[in-house]
Amino acid sequence: MAALRGSKEGVNSVAFHPNGFFLLLGGADGVISLWDVKKREKLQTYRGHADAINTVTFLPGGKGFVSGSMDKTACLWDSDAPEPKRKFQHKYPIYSLSVSPNGEWLVTTSSPRPSTSEPNQNTSILTLINLKKKKRDHSKVLNDSVRGVDVDNNNNKFVTASWDGKIKLWDIPNINLLRTLSQSHPALSVAFSPSGDKLISGSLNGSLDVWSEAGKATSSYMEKGMAVFSTKFSPNGKMIAAGFADLENDRAGKVLVWMVR
Repeated sequence: MAALRGSKEGVNSVAFHPNGFFLLLGGADGVISLWDVKKREKLQTYRGHADAINTVTFLPGGKGFVSGSMDKTACLWDSDAPEPKRKFQHKYPIYSLSVSPNGEWLVTTSSPRPSTSEPNQNTSILTLINLKKKKRDHSKVLNDSVRGVDVDNNNNKFVTASWDGKIKLWDIPNINLLRTLSQSHPALSVAFSPSGDKLISGSLNGSLDVWSEAGKATSSYMEKGMAVFSTKFSPNGKMIAAGFADLENDRAGKVLVWMVR
């Protein structure tokens, strides 16, 4: 197991590069950093958001990535440039996003800030953006506070994690509900394994659960006192990375990487 120290304010999101050797960390301070996992060395820093980074993901091939922030924007980046090349404005803060393996679809989830006077606190918007056509394709308003999303390797469905503990699978491009899984704590992050036969979900109480294709939790990990804001499988499916933050004390966030059992 290796530990990387990202933002002093907490690490909200992590993403493996397709080669499996590099890792993106999205910080609560609005800064994104690229790390060499084996050397535990920071390679690049990216600045372009005005608020906390909630989600990061690489584009197919690894030459660029997309980030989503509390500043209500999704940013498209080149990996070798410190500033974004394009921004997509949303109505609400973006809590999660995912790009399809064929590079065609960007899925985002956006919701009002929690604990504010803004109405529709339990509302989320799922948005499908066609990156090839550079336009929004479909959107769906939900009565859930969605915090995590991931597209599977077949490019035909995606999964969401919600504050009500529900993990839901949806089709692309119509955003029709396919299946619902339930856990006892608010779900903040979720990801498919590369083979698509497993899911991993992270929760507010610091627990991580690996789910089988049949919808059964097959293994779990607990980091007490921390919330799991991001979870990802490595490209070969043999490792899992998770980003943790302390919601009650001002301890720095951390990322844990370990082998899948």
